[in-house]
Amino acid sequence: MPSVALAAERPALVLEPTDRAPALARRYLTERFAELGHTDDYIGRLVVTELVTNSYRHVGYGHIAVRILPDSREPLTHVEVWDQGPNCPWSGPGTTTRSAGAAFC
Repeated sequence: MPSVALAAERPALVLEPTDRAPALARRYLTERFAELGHTDDYIGRLVVTELVTNSYRHVGYGHIAVRILPDSREPLTHVEVWDQGPNCPWSGPGTTTRSAGAAFC
């Protein structure tokens, strides 16, 4: 079994919906990727920045939670962002106006 699958799960990072949230989420992701042995965090930082920014701009209240979890299919890693908005993310086949699984990068 890969050592990354045995990495301890860290508690979620809980953020206030402010303009500082994306930077704090990037820092958390960078630290977590280093713990998991990932040497390149560029795409992860881009994804977490976009998702946290969307939560901050389009929900704007409550809390934003970020979790970075190892996947048993190394080197995959889950990046989860949760907010307290009333709308559920959409996932499914893409259309000409909506990309598939945009909230689940």
